[in-house]
Amino acid sequence: MLGIMKVITVKRLVRRDKCDRKTKFSDLGRHYFESEWKWHFVVEALLFAAIGLACAGPLASAADAVSVFLQRT
Repeated sequence: MLGIMKVITVKRLVRRDKCDRKTKFSDLGRHYFESEWKWHFVVEALLFAAIGLACAGPLASAADAVSVFLQRT
């Protein structure tokens, strides 16, 4: 009784109706990025430019102040 082993075989049915075409990772957002990414890029580029322009004045003023400080010392 101790030497007898039984093998259990489990058969799994795979449905092929939904898995006919394998989806690539790059295909997941293709429809979204075909039209939306252009507008998002434009908006983000404009916001980046606005932030850059807003920071340019104080950075130039700080650089001038450091320059004046170094000339006086």
